[in-house]
Amino acid sequence: MRSSHVMALAATLALACGGVQAAPAAAAGSPAPAVTYILEQLQTGPLPPGVQRQLPPLHTLKDVEDLLKANYIAFNWRRVDVASTQLNPELARQIAALPPGEVFIVPTTRGVSMNVIVGRR
Repeated sequence: MRSSHVMALAATLALACGGVQAAPAAAAGSPAPAVTYILEQLQTGPLPPGVQRQLPPLHTLKDVEDLLKANYIAFNWRRVDVASTQLNPELARQIAALPPGEVFIVPTTRGVSMNVIVGRR
């Protein structure tokens, strides 16, 4: 069974870091080749602790959307490109190691961003 991944993205993406659980790191070694990730994101403000506890078993952005709606939490949807070269090398390896379609959650300066990789180039 897969679990949701919680990560902190680099400051270059204007996201706050600290106190988060990272996905298992890929083996250390040479840096991963540069890639641009196409992400679908649901962005919201801070989440109540009860909602935060319900996120780990969710594996699709639709499941996350349903949870937010059930709890009357407003969110924005968007698609964004993130270049792996903008990320800390360790974080880039963690993102590269995600299972296809897996939701990962990133704390931001204004709340939370729930993401899934929908493409790479």
